[in-house]
Amino acid sequence: MTVAQRLLALSTLFCFLLSLIIHVATFTGTAFYGVIFFSLAIMFMWLLLFLIFPLVIWQWRKIPRRNLVSEIFASVPRWMKIATGCLFVYVFINFGLSMHELGGGSPVKLPDGRLVIEKSGQILRVLSAEEFANASAMSVRVVSAELLAFYGLALIALRAFHIKNSTMMATAKVRGR
Repeated sequence: MTVAQRLLALSTLFCFLLSLIIHVATFTGTAFYGVIFFSLAIMFMWLLLFLIFPLVIWQWRKIPRRNLVSEIFASVPRWMKIATGCLFVYVFINFGLSMHELGGGSPVKLPDGRLVIEKSGQILRVLSAEEFANASAMSVRVVSAELLAFYGLALIALRAFHIKNSTMMATAKVRGR
C-alpha cells in the first residue's frame, strides 16, 4: 500500500470506530450530537477519494470491459460480501424502526420548555424528560448508523482494491470457474 492509501485506510478506520462508539452509546440513551459535526469528516474523506479515484479508474483500464464486474468482485472474500449486505440491511431496518418510533419527526425543546416530537412545525407528541432523552438518542442513532455504513463500506472497498491491486492476487485462485 502506498502512503496515501494507508492514510486513507487509517483515517477511514478511525472514523468507522468513532461512528461505532457513538452508535453504541445511543443504545444507552446517550445522544452525542457531535455526530453532526463529525459528518464534516465525510467531506474530508470525499476530498481524498476524489484525489485517489482517478488512480483507481486508471487501474481498471487493464480489465476487459465485457467482464468488469466479475473481474473486480471474483476474488473478494465471502465475508466482505456478507458484511456489505448486512450493513445495507441494518441501515434500512434501523432507519425504518427509528422513523416509525419517532413518527417521522425529531425531538425538539420548545422555547416554553416543553419537550416534543415535531414534524414540519407541527407537534406530534409531548414527551417526558426520559422519553425526550430516548428520542434524541434515536435520532442520533439514525445518523450514526448511516455514518457507520458509509465508513464500513469504505473500509471494505479499500480492502477489496488492495486485494485486487497487490501481490496478494499473484497466488490467489479465482473460485467458481
